[in-house]
Amino acid sequence: MTQKNVLLSQPKILIIEDHRATLDAIKMIFEFEGYMTMNLSNAIDLHIKVAAFQPDIILIDILLGMTDGLAICTELKLSAHGSIPSLLMS
Repeated sequence: MTQKNVLLSQPKILIIEDHRATLDAIKMIFEFEGYMTMNLSNAIDLHIKVAAFQPDIILIDILLGMTDGLAICTELKLSAHGSIPSLLMS
C-alpha cells in the first residue's frame, strides 16, 4: 500500500477541546493508534473545517469557553454534516 493510500484509509477524528493538556493527551492516544486527528479550540469556522477535513467522528468537549458542546453538537446535527457521529466529552 502506498503512503497516499495509507493516509486516505486512516480514520479521521475531529477533536473540539479548549483545554490544551486534555487536547494533547487525546491527540497522542488516537494518533498512536493510527488515527488522523484535527483539532479546534472553538466553533469558529466549524462547518468549513468539517467540510475540508471530512471526519469519521467528532469528539466535542461539553464545556467550551464561549459556547457549550451540546450547542455545537445540535448545530452539527441540523446541518449538512448531520450524518457524522458526534460524541460529547466531559
